[in-house]
Amino acid sequence: MKHLAFYLFLYFFFVCFIIAGSSTAQATSREEHLHVTESEEQLQAPTFTDPLVSNSAGMTGPSTSAPTAIDFPSTASTSSSYQDGSTAPPIDPAEWSAFLSDSERTDLVRRGPAPISDTSTFPKRSDGRSFHYHYTYRQLVNGEKIKRSWLIYSKKSDAVYCFCCKLFSRKSTKLSSEGLCDWVNVGALLKQHENSQDHCNNMVKWKDFALRLSKQKTIDATEMALLDAERNRWRDVLIRLISIIQSLAERNLALRGSVDTLHQANNGNFLKEVELMAKFDPVLKDHIRRIDSGMQHNTYLGKTIQNELIVCQ
Repeated sequence: MKHLAFYLFLYFFFVCFIIAGSSTAQATSREEHLHVTESEEQLQAPTFTDPLVSNSAGMTGPSTSAPTAIDFPSTASTSSSYQDGSTAPPIDPAEWSAFLSDSERTDLVRRGPAPISDTSTFPKRSDGRSFHYHYTYRQLVNGEKIKRSWLIYSKKSDAVYCFCCKLFSRKSTKLSSEGLCDWVNVGALLKQHENSQDHCNNMVKWKDFALRLSKQKTIDATEMALLDAERNRWRDVLIRLISIIQSLAERNLALRGSVDTLHQANNGNFLKEVELMAKFDPVLKDHIRRIDSGMQHNTYLGKTIQNELIVCQ
């Protein structure tokens, strides 16, 4: 029995030794497998390439450099240039273009003339004369002084300009082109300029344009309103002319006379009806006024338009 127990103890010890050795081998193999897997993953890890660097260096393979940040283009532009590529006009009028574009003129009107400060100093010439701040005011007969808001000064050319005439005038004058720098006669020349008809017209254009810009009523909207008004006027005129032709045709009366001129004794029934209705109808009255003054060349009162209106009926 003692020998049997001893043999069983040896057998049990041997089995435990084999099992322990097998577990150690499996653990070692697992660690080696994990180490190999990690090494393969490191070798196969993707690398980020910078296309700008690769292209500039002439490389065709992947780059091993660190990935760089990508700058996406901004959706909002901070440029102050116009859509046509031109930039905003400078403040000094001597640097303005001789032929201003619509965008430049709009920007200048919206910005307004640069004010002349009462603390500004003006350079003196060899004769000791220079521009003075008091020229920016106009003195009336009653002694009242009015600000010349249109007067602007250029430091670059040491001259004064008329803001509205430089923008809208079609005439070439000192104040609208190269600038006025005659400090001996500047007072009389400024007074003569501001009393001229061209300056007054340009002042109206400037103020009207500035008012429409402030109310966001552009020239396109104004032109469309004028076109609609003209279209409606012609429609009202044609409606009345057609009604006259229908009235004469229903009574089998001749339309034309021996002459086709208004205010003639024998110009026919059609023109006589037009003259009669014009005495009471504002639309035809305005139409006749335009014809008599020469403003309207297309009268729609001749025999050709009469025949065309009859055919349309």
